[in-house]
Amino acid sequence: MFFSDEEINLLRLFDPWYLSQVKRMYNEKKRLVHYTSSSVAFSILKNSEIWMRNAACMNDYMEIYHGIQFVDKFITSELYISVMRLIDESFPDTSKYIEAIFHNYKNQYLYDTYITCLSEHETSEDFLGRLSMWRAYGGKSGVALVVRNTPFLTYKNQNIGAFSAPVLYAGEKNFKSHLEETFENLRNSIEEISKLDKEDVKKMLANLLIRLILCSKHPGFSEEKEWRIYHLPIFFQSKHLSKSIEICRGDPQIVYKMPLKNRSDLEIRNIDPKEILDSLVIGPHENPLPLSRAFKYILEDLKFSNPDKIIKVSDIPLR
Repeated sequence: MFFSDEEINLLRLFDPWYLSQVKRMYNEKKRLVHYTSSSVAFSILKNSEIWMRNAACMNDYMEIYHGIQFVDKFITSELYISVMRLIDESFPDTSKYIEAIFHNYKNQYLYDTYITCLSEHETSEDFLGRLSMWRAYGGKSGVALVVRNTPFLTYKNQNIGAFSAPVLYAGEKNFKSHLEETFENLRNSIEEISKLDKEDVKKMLANLLIRLILCSKHPGFSEEKEWRIYHLPIFFQSKHLSKSIEICRGDPQIVYKMPLKNRSDLEIRNIDPKEILDSLVIGPHENPLPLSRAFKYILEDLKFSNPDKIIKVSDIPLR
């Protein structure tokens, strides 16, 4: 994996579910895919950048509210209070810090979070894609950008100022069970946690809270197998992302642009298009050949040596 031993140990203690998902992605050599329109795929490749849009302007807005509601209920539970009391014994006022992170920034989670979404890609989808995703995100001219998992399974790209995580698909009961398992693990590991650095403890608890708020969805969407890249300007400063006003679906919106460029000065690696792009699937289309040729030209311009092997045309019927 692409985590240090120290990072793995912290995740084992504070977020074992996230660690298990990262291990699964690594061991199974899973790829991720971004389903979008051909025009957006063209823009991503031509400009070597991806946009993160405000969650309030996307269809994911209610999922963030969903996460806030469930976390709000859990932090009044006896389990949460007892575990945070134990942590406070070693690291005074940690519970106050975490509760402030939650209560003081609810509006930022809802209205000042910037997201882009991907889906886990199966080998069986290499030539077809996934019908439900073409219907939901491809429109009449869809493209799927299949990417390697390397940049998503590491903390080493944290200087980007954006983070990636798998979505937890859970209703209220399973969300509560997820948190109960996580906090029971914390309680059982309290002696080990007491020997850690206070700032690491605060950071890991805050990261857990933010992941649960921003990366939870109704279980009815589980077939999407979604991962999210998210940026919270109030918490994460970035020398790599740029803020811009762009027209999105007819409206001017704030977006954060992420250049797909490696930067040695910021230790940002493996995000250059030639390193990250595994394949490009052209979705159901009345006339896919001109589209295929256009994307071949774009990839040649980006110095890809084998664009014909990268581009695939889905023959799945979209009705």
